[in-house]
Amino acid sequence: EYLLFPRREKRMNFYQYLSPSLKETYIDLLDIGWEISLTSNKRGQCSVKGKERNITVPTWAIAKNVKEPGFLDWYAAHEFAHAFDYMNRKTMDHGPAFMALLKNICPAYCIHFELTYMTKGAIAAGITPNLDDL
Repeated sequence: EYLLFPRREKRMNFYQYLSPSLKETYIDLLDIGWEISLTSNKRGQCSVKGKERNITVPTWAIAKNVKEPGFLDWYAAHEFAHAFDYMNRKTMDHGPAFMALLKNICPAYCIHFELTYMTKGAIAAGITPNLDDL
């Protein structure tokens, strides 16, 4: 595997903190040409510029994950959903198609974090609060 993907090792920057299902998604995206990295920027993003496909997650999301378990999984899943949305529709937004992908990718235990970011879209998609937090 190392010979087939020599640059993969150095791109595994927050991989170790992800849930098993998101680790698989992370690898799948790397294998089809997406670059995934941490950023010191305030926000992460999924972007496409020509043939470059980049996903970034802010470094502070790792620290927040310690206080709020699942936050990093949700943040990564959110950006991963944008990548799949782009591959399916050649566009990225927070509409119903995106929310359906997010619900498919994001582990159930942490999807409620979407309510703190895209509240109306998350509610419309049937995302509900984590009852353990109430």
